[in-house]
Amino acid sequence: MDEAIQEMLQNSSNDATSFIVDLLTGTTSGPSLEKEIFNRWKYQRTIINDWLKTLNWEELQDFNCCQKTWEDRPYGREKDFYGTSNKNRNAMTTDGTARIMEEIMQNISFNEKNINLKNCLFREIKEQSQDKDANNQINGFLGEGLPQKIPFWSKAGLMSEARHDAAWWINKNQSKTLLVVFTEGKEFANDNNFLPEFSKAIYEFIHS
Repeated sequence: MDEAIQEMLQNSSNDATSFIVDLLTGTTSGPSLEKEIFNRWKYQRTIINDWLKTLNWEELQDFNCCQKTWEDRPYGREKDFYGTSNKNRNAMTTDGTARIMEEIMQNISFNEKNINLKNCLFREIKEQSQDKDANNQINGFLGEGLPQKIPFWSKAGLMSEARHDAAWWINKNQSKTLLVVFTEGKEFANDNNFLPEFSKAIYEFIHS
């Protein structure tokens, strides 16, 4: 499980994410199911959303996090679960994502018995590291617009019609910046410059 969480957060592995979702909910992917069995399967899958509700965070009010992520697209019971016109697809907000990021970075006391989510999100902003890893989540995202070697944590998301990033970094004056940017549409998904230019402008404003 530790390895899967690391791969899910550090490298955005769809396989690792699928494993974690199965582990948390007691469900598996596969062919379509008969109605009664499918209803039970759907109940199990939405345990993730039920847990989020117990946090009582206003920022998570509109979240739907019960779908797996895909390299291609869902099939069988997973496709059925998306519903007509994919109305049951995952949904997050920038406010909610920022709240989760802040909790991980500021408010969780990690110890040896915890899975250290903060460590999973740490990324090195230096050319050598980026050259070695094509899926570094720096190039084309917020990290690319920041100076090299500053302390930086992030989680990016790239799909055919969206490019998102949530980032946390420490400035020269030791102040902290939390920046979450969601974009929508193929134009943004294919734009490698918008997010770096945005974070660069924020950083330069802070240090002006």
